[in-house]
Amino acid sequence: MPEILSIPHEQAPYWTAADRSFLVESIVTVRMDQDLLRLEAAPVAPYVKTYPPDAPADTECHVAFIEGKAAGELRCGPHWNGYLYVHDLVVGTAFRRQGVGAALVRHAMERARRLALAGVALETQNTNWPACHLYERCGFQLGGFDRHLYRALEPASTEIALFWYWASQ
Repeated sequence: MPEILSIPHEQAPYWTAADRSFLVESIVTVRMDQDLLRLEAAPVAPYVKTYPPDAPADTECHVAFIEGKAAGELRCGPHWNGYLYVHDLVVGTAFRRQGVGAALVRHAMERARRLALAGVALETQNTNWPACHLYERCGFQLGGFDRHLYRALEPASTEIALFWYWASQ
């Protein structure tokens, strides 16, 4: 189980492009089923995807450590709509599939409870099936999607933004 510590934003680990990349092997498709959005994975020819850092400088930074080594990072903060918004969640390549991502998501959920916020909100893309699967396992619900969000960055983009929500009780 990783130890998660709050770290000043400017002292947080630097994640290399390699640590931010992952192999896309399937694309998430969304369908409506009895007023709920449901996900299905469709296989694609594998390719590597890298996300650029996107957390604003004023976000909280929480770092997961395993045996003294930085294993993952969560950048989040209260959002205008009363949720704790996850701007960035990254797990170092060497630490994936070891529960670090789930620990960081649970940390965000606990942080939302401590701050008396409505819950946790975040966004990922339909190219990141492992993240979508993680959020589902952690009790998040898919609240919506946007087919045009990334077109300003890349006009030919077919990526779909998926918006996830977890409500604190």
